[in-house]
Amino acid sequence: MVILIMAKYYLGNKPVYSVSEITSIIDKELSSAFFDIFVEGESNDVKISKQGHIYFTIKDEKSSLKVAFFRNYVLKTPFKIENGMSLLIRGKISLYTKSGDLQLYAEYVEPSGIGAMQQAIEQAKKRLMEEGLTNPDRKRAIPRFPKRVGVVTSLEGAVIKDFTTILKRRNAGVEILISESPVQGEKAPEEIIQSLKKLYSLKGIDVIVLMRGGGSMEDLMAFNNEQLARVVALSPVPLISAVGHEIDNVLTDLTADLRAPTPSSAAEILSEGYFEVRKNLNYLLNKIISSIESVLYIHKTRLSVFNKKTKSLLIKRMVEITEEKFDKTYEKIFSFKEKLELIEERIVRARNILKFEKIISFIANFENKILNISRLIELKVESKIRENENCYKNFITLIEERNPMKILSKGYSILFDKNDKPVKEQNQVEIGDELPLKIFKGILRIKIEKKE
Repeated sequence: MVILIMAKYYLGNKPVYSVSEITSIIDKELSSAFFDIFVEGESNDVKISKQGHIYFTIKDEKSSLKVAFFRNYVLKTPFKIENGMSLLIRGKISLYTKSGDLQLYAEYVEPSGIGAMQQAIEQAKKRLMEEGLTNPDRKRAIPRFPKRVGVVTSLEGAVIKDFTTILKRRNAGVEILISESPVQGEKAPEEIIQSLKKLYSLKGIDVIVLMRGGGSMEDLMAFNNEQLARVVALSPVPLISAVGHEIDNVLTDLTADLRAPTPSSAAEILSEGYFEVRKNLNYLLNKIISSIESVLYIHKTRLSVFNKKTKSLLIKRMVEITEEKFDKTYEKIFSFKEKLELIEERIVRARNILKFEKIISFIANFENKILNISRLIELKVESKIRENENCYKNFITLIEERNPMKILSKGYSILFDKNDKPVKEQNQVEIGDELPLKIFKGILRIKIEKKE
């Protein structure tokens, strides 16, 4: 380093300088030698002036260095400098001539080991938590049967299409109000805030969904805006934050009433109540159909042809089996009636819990429909039961009438030929044949002496 000295005068052969002269010389030489350097260390004794300048000390295990960070550079920094941060600073070394202090004049500061954006997010998260905006106790339950859903998202891309497709597939009777907004870029946070406020001003909305598809950390930065997170916390109705993929986490997730892993998951959450009710109704309908089919089975059963070896015990057993099936059919029908009554009770409980006028109206209408269907089914089943009771009685009468033993009890008999077949014509027997004659109680042996 070459230092040019311009002294006022010499004392002997030694130059003599004023304080301002020596500090000025050192300042110029330091600024020339260290005009663009990087310094890493831990921040300490951070102070902010009224003008917005930041003054602090950066240190390591052995030394410390004063730092001046002026307002025009501070405004470009996305995070707040605090004590104890590990920082990487770019700037120049100069001498503060007024006090003679060596000082680093910073032009750019970033966290060492963690990105500036992430540092800003962590600081915002900390502030939101300290104010209680992320407290689970302030979270509201999502309505089980929402009628009107407000959505803030971009109409570009497949996100809104996937969302509405899932609601339609799961038969959710939901009206969707979309407040369009860009979801990426510098102006996106303010645009999203304005779109949310439009929905906040509308009446009759049951729940709001703030959503965006997946992307990089930079793509999702609009939802890491602290002001937006605070506006989300002010929602007058329950709000779902459905941003990115399942692994992504943004500030709006923390202040929303519920975080959905993806926009598609949000649609499934909103339609779950409708989906469960319809699934239960389909189940009951299938069980009722099965019950009716079981009852009709009796009607489809036909009387088997009995041969001469058929015993009265077999006929009695068939009657018992028929009666048993009839009893089980009765049990199934009334079991399904009880299940319908249980569904009605659940709907009443849901109505008492939700306390929303429109939802109560919806459930009441739905309850009336179920009651009407239940009464109609009950009437039809009772009519079918009466019909099958008559069929059953006719069936028993037919069995009794065709019972060979009953015919024999009236004095009739059956003559069998040598092949044990009932004799219907004369040519089946010959004169002199000894044949069995079946009567009501017992068998007689007779001999054929004459044909007429």
